[in-house]
Amino acid sequence: MACSQNSKTRNTGSTEEPTWSELQTDLLQLILKKLSSFEIIIFRSICTSWNSAAESYKLSQTPWLINPTEGQELDADFFNLEENNVQTIKNVFESFPKHTSRWGSSHGWLVILYKEATLHLFNPITGASIELPEIEDIPDTTKGFYWWHIYTARVFFEEPPSGKNVNYLVVIGIRHPARLSFCKQGHISWTDLDGVSDYDYHIDMVFHNDQLFTLDHEGSVEVWDFRVPYPIMKTHHLRAYSICNWNGPKRYAWLVVSTSGEILRVKSATYNDQRFLISKLNLAAEKWENVDRLGDQVLFLAPKQAMALSARDCPGCEENSIYYTFPGKPQVVRVYSLNGNKVVEKSYNFHRKKTTAPLWIVPDPR
Repeated sequence: MACSQNSKTRNTGSTEEPTWSELQTDLLQLILKKLSSFEIIIFRSICTSWNSAAESYKLSQTPWLINPTEGQELDADFFNLEENNVQTIKNVFESFPKHTSRWGSSHGWLVILYKEATLHLFNPITGASIELPEIEDIPDTTKGFYWWHIYTARVFFEEPPSGKNVNYLVVIGIRHPARLSFCKQGHISWTDLDGVSDYDYHIDMVFHNDQLFTLDHEGSVEVWDFRVPYPIMKTHHLRAYSICNWNGPKRYAWLVVSTSGEILRVKSATYNDQRFLISKLNLAAEKWENVDRLGDQVLFLAPKQAMALSARDCPGCEENSIYYTFPGKPQVVRVYSLNGNKVVEKSYNFHRKKTTAPLWIVPDPR
């Protein structure tokens, strides 16, 4: 968008082109104070000088839900939890084919997968895109490999990405036979992780302190150490945590790194069952330990992801709570409070395409 606009001066009546890019920083700061988070992101896209003026302005960390607009997969609806409204951005996904799968997210970046089994990293706010190595480069993968062979994909960053500094790790789970493969910034091909059995199915994974933690379908935790050139795996067979003999389907489980660096597991019996169990990983004792309170934390759950943030950084969100949306609740974000272990009355209604799973993102315009 240009930083200029034709107007008529009061003195001469001549047409001049004011240079909006030369507005003083103090004036731009006054404008920024009046804007919502969404408007600040649009503000930054106007021109270089406006973007620079907004760089020091800290955006809210309250996540947004991103979902393709009904009937138009190139557009995207962003549900703003803080402001309880939906903003539509046109042609967000115009550089990708229709019918893509979206996984993620981390620091505002998604993993985009489409039918030809082609993978990209994509920031829907800035439009930045990184093409990942060809999927056929994965060992033992033959031609004719398609997107449905991938059951999960995650992107992790060792530090928040900025400009051209995007130091990423991407891990994908592949069916038939089961395997986990990864690539990092600068890699030209995928590398299989050793130790995955042909029947392993990984429900979720997180990356912390240069270690990849996965939760498999049997409840075991596998840890790969990326501090060495070839990641080494160690399996921890943990006794499944249960309470009141309640053991919900294992597929409704998430791993999440807490704000204090602990590995948490969140379990739900079903998508429609409004109860959650939280436990933290104690590798030394080889067990999960019950967690009754999240303190200042807020958890955000969606079918393909989970994230933990501090309530102090998320205006409008309640601490010690879980904000969740599931396929069974296609147009609602509900709030589960650990104060009494119940769903509070507050809920947020939004319109979205029911057949597509939404994703939480923390918008990052860098």
